[in-house]
Amino acid sequence: MNKAASLIMAAGLAFSAAGCQAAASSSEADAPLKQKESKPKATSAAKTENEPPAANPPAETPAASQPAGKGKVSSNSSDESANGVKIVKHTYKDTPVEYAQVSGLSSREAEKAINGQLLAEAKENSLQYLKLMQKEEKHKEDWEKDGKPYEWTPYEFKTTYKVSFNKNHLLSIISYDYQYEGGAHGSTIAKTMNFNVKDGSAFKLLDVIKNKKEAVKNYAVAELTAQSEEENSMIFKDTLKDIEISNDRAWTFEENGLTLIFQQYEIAAYAGGMPEVSVPLSVYQ
Repeated sequence: MNKAASLIMAAGLAFSAAGCQAAASSSEADAPLKQKESKPKATSAAKTENEPPAANPPAETPAASQPAGKGKVSSNSSDESANGVKIVKHTYKDTPVEYAQVSGLSSREAEKAINGQLLAEAKENSLQYLKLMQKEEKHKEDWEKDGKPYEWTPYEFKTTYKVSFNKNHLLSIISYDYQYEGGAHGSTIAKTMNFNVKDGSAFKLLDVIKNKKEAVKNYAVAELTAQSEEENSMIFKDTLKDIEISNDRAWTFEENGLTLIFQQYEIAAYAGGMPEVSVPLSVYQ
């Protein structure tokens, strides 16, 4: 059994034991215990002048410390898991690129390794943003030379993220890179990073599922086929046989296994979004 599978199984056992203990407690003692366990997520509204406004601004909290790396950085929200790993949102310099930084890890080296990888990804996304702005400038000049034959719509680029899993020494973060350069709508690409917070190492999908690649693919095809047969489904059933299970596949850890993420247009219409499949640990352990 590989390290990721061991950590997930340990999480399952821990939650099971907690459930048994809670059931044995009296109802009078149970109420205050639940109140104590329900920790509200810490959030912060501090942000740079250049950061796009959030749809639902979070409650204000003290600003977090600056992460490693050069440039103007701000934090505007935070999230803390049950095991004490804290994730704080930052904005990379003067770009619409959000990224996470972690703190509270037992190993400073692991913390530094994870933050370095997250920061490097943010830097790469900021370069994509700058390239798109240069491209827009050139296209707009051509548009003006042509006599402005149609209404100009500004180009857009934004990177956001969400913490998908943060339990039992496993951390999964999904970043969403949105880009618009004309047309009916923009496009979004999901990218994932999965870490062991004990040592800061990053997991690759094929290292997690080992020699169970075909088993995982067969399971995913069966699940997606079932989804395609649901009413109003936008999944293209005839494309499912061609899906790939590789290290390029976006994926995250979940409570008892992992989740595979399929990109826009990969197996469904645009309105179908990004289909997902939950793969139980039993399929690949």
